[in-house]
Amino acid sequence: MLAALVEGVLLRGRDTDQLTLDFEADAQRSDLHAEWESTAAAEKVSRTRYAQRSIRDEDVIREVTAAREALGSPDDVAAFTRAALQECGAQVVTEDFGFTAHPEGLPVGMRDALGRPRVPVAFHRDLPAPRAAAVLNRTDSRVAAVARYVLDAALDPVAPGSALRAGDRPARRCSVIHTAAVTAPTTALLTRFRFHLTLPGRDGPRVQIAEEARTLAFTGTPAEPHWLEPAEVDALLAARAAVNTPPDVARNMASAVLSRLDTLTPELERTASELADELREAHVRVRRAARGRHAGALGIAGLSVSPQLPVDVLGVYVYLPAAGAP
Repeated sequence: MLAALVEGVLLRGRDTDQLTLDFEADAQRSDLHAEWESTAAAEKVSRTRYAQRSIRDEDVIREVTAAREALGSPDDVAAFTRAALQECGAQVVTEDFGFTAHPEGLPVGMRDALGRPRVPVAFHRDLPAPRAAAVLNRTDSRVAAVARYVLDAALDPVAPGSALRAGDRPARRCSVIHTAAVTAPTTALLTRFRFHLTLPGRDGPRVQIAEEARTLAFTGTPAEPHWLEPAEVDALLAARAAVNTPPDVARNMASAVLSRLDTLTPELERTASELADELREAHVRVRRAARGRHAGALGIAGLSVSPQLPVDVLGVYVYLPAAGAP
């Protein structure tokens, strides 16, 4: 009897402790659920405020694709760098990682731009690359140096072409090419468009300048041009010369086109206006995608893009059918 009473007391004590523990667990569970729901509600408010869920994949892909097309692919950068170094007199050797350029034949200006290397410069297609190597992308300092030298040499008005070695000026602002890639006389224009951007902001509007280089091409004469589509222009830029063009023929053909470039001004200005509209629409799309359509309406108030005229014509290149070569 006494043993049963003691056992009952002990069991009741255990039940009391268990009930107490269960009550504390229930209270902690309730606090946890309340905190979880509060955090979820705050996250929902945050997502609504910044409208991140309004960003659509197709909008992002569209802008990224447009940027990549404007900047060129990694293959374009590699092909340009290799061709520029070869035209300047470097010996280029293909390697598993890309290529190496031996600097001995380069003009002084190019060697200075590359940091006066005493050993072959390695150009890698991608990272990782050794510390002393260059990487074939637009942001690499040595790739940028090659591009800068080619551009500066082409635009240099002081040194005439006859006073330079062929490798000292690898690019020209004007040329005449006989090629099998065209069946009618075709003219390509390397143009530069500039735009004034007025961008709204919390501290008021700010003005920026944007530039875009674009190659346009047409068949026929400057007075009656038939403009090519972008894909046709890209194909034209890959054309190779089939025969040499005598200097006097090249001068006459180039002079005939250059003397009538002013007749192209209305078309170039129309293209500038179209590009300005496209640039403004790109800014609108990005702002609305980032902030939501309702917030975007406020974010684009005062946003404007206007072209700076006249359009700069940096280069003129005349392509003639190879069958017409002398």
